[in-house]
Amino acid sequence: MTKTKGIIYGSLILLALSVLYFGLHKRDAGIDKQIGSTVLPSSDKAEVIIDAPHHRITTVKRDGGKVTTERKYLSSAAKIEVTNSGELHITQRAWGTELVPEIGLSYSDKLRLVGGVGVFYVQRFELLPMFALGLSGKVDGRLGIAVSYNVYNNTHLFVGMQANGGITGGLTLTF
Repeated sequence: MTKTKGIIYGSLILLALSVLYFGLHKRDAGIDKQIGSTVLPSSDKAEVIIDAPHHRITTVKRDGGKVTTERKYLSSAAKIEVTNSGELHITQRAWGTELVPEIGLSYSDKLRLVGGVGVFYVQRFELLPMFALGLSGKVDGRLGIAVSYNVYNNTHLFVGMQANGGITGGLTLTF
């Protein structure tokens, strides 16, 4: 196979995968919108909507003729209990310890590759010890500590302090 044929076949495969992805994504977005609707059917007393990518749990309840909607932060583990009287009780930890590896990019004096481990969390905030490795010029490493905020799914924005006293900030992904 020549190089030109390889490029053409690769481009066709990439085009087909792109069309498939965007077609499915549009369909999935419509289904997610229906699932996430907070309109409570008249035959239902309550519903619980779990939105894992946004770390949100929404409870819609009917009390007499009044419908109330309540949104809460959803941690990684939650228990939803429906009592015999129809009451909903959501049990989850608002803070605790964990070991969640993160990797990303930061900037202090230059662009750096960052690796760290989330060790303590409160709602969407995490405390993480980190190691930053310089990507340009002289390669050097720095230790530090940061506070990150879970913006969307497993994407975190952080600000921290390095061992040399410098301030750093950046973006990490958890896995």
